[in-house]
Amino acid sequence: MVGWQKGDRPVSRSASARTFFNPTPFARWELVVMRMLFALVIWDSIPEAMNAAGVPQPTGLALFFPDMVIGFGKFFGAVWFKSAVAVLLSVYALGSAAVITTPLLLMVTVFAGTLTNSQGAITHHSQIVSLVLLAQSGCLIYDLIRHRRWRTGLLGQPVDREIHVAYVTQQAVVAGYMVSAYTKLKESGLDWFVNAARFPIQLKKNTRMAYFNELKEHGSDSSFLTDLPARTEALLMASPNLCRVIIGSGLVLEIAVVLALAGRVWAFFFGVAFVLFHSTISKIMGLDFDFNIYILSIFFILPGISASVVRWSRATTKRSK
Repeated sequence: MVGWQKGDRPVSRSASARTFFNPTPFARWELVVMRMLFALVIWDSIPEAMNAAGVPQPTGLALFFPDMVIGFGKFFGAVWFKSAVAVLLSVYALGSAAVITTPLLLMVTVFAGTLTNSQGAITHHSQIVSLVLLAQSGCLIYDLIRHRRWRTGLLGQPVDREIHVAYVTQQAVVAGYMVSAYTKLKESGLDWFVNAARFPIQLKKNTRMAYFNELKEHGSDSSFLTDLPARTEALLMASPNLCRVIIGSGLVLEIAVVLALAGRVWAFFFGVAFVLFHSTISKIMGLDFDFNIYILSIFFILPGISASVVRWSRATTKRSK
């Protein structure tokens, strides 16, 4: 396992072993790359405009402050608001005043999600972005109050604190998946694996809904990806145990995902596994896990890749001498 100290010096294997279930000592450049990439993800998650005139089925904040949520939604299409968000994201990406910019960005994404989900069709499309911002905001505010570093806490972003923020981000993502596993087991117990054989029924519903939308039978398209749901439906109908393997693998990953906090290698493994799982379900069922994939790639997969690249580079340099 490869790591770095605050001065970007390599960590020995014995020292690296001490990062097991502890914050990974990221290099400064890694933190900069992760922060900038996540800023782009936040920007992508914020809608360009929201034209909702009401909250017919209020959720979250809309239950208590419906007029505020509706009013805030009108800002998203304004040029001044987009400019203000762009400035916030730029400051966030630069690592300055994170304890100020992060809660403000959290507020923007929460209001957008609340207004969207209050229209009658709840979606978890960009929920993970707000979850990460919530975890980061809590970590930054707690650190500011605990250590009372008012000047550096408000304006600066020390490396040690940014490392902890990155680890808290990983913890938030892991917690989200663990809650998902707990909910499945609480509602259905081990029957989840048994009932997974009924997964093709949901696929059938999806393909029939698509038929009524497009008036075209799935399976008549020459494109493999377009025809993938129908092909998968036929395969899984004939192989119930295959359904249990595919769907059950997701639950196993969610149960064991706490190991992703054990270090770069474990984070990389679970990041890749979840990206493959989300991509498969997305292609089969037409569900959107884009933001999950983005965040897993940035905070779980990228650190593993960067460590491998650095190790390969040093080994190559050493051989050339």
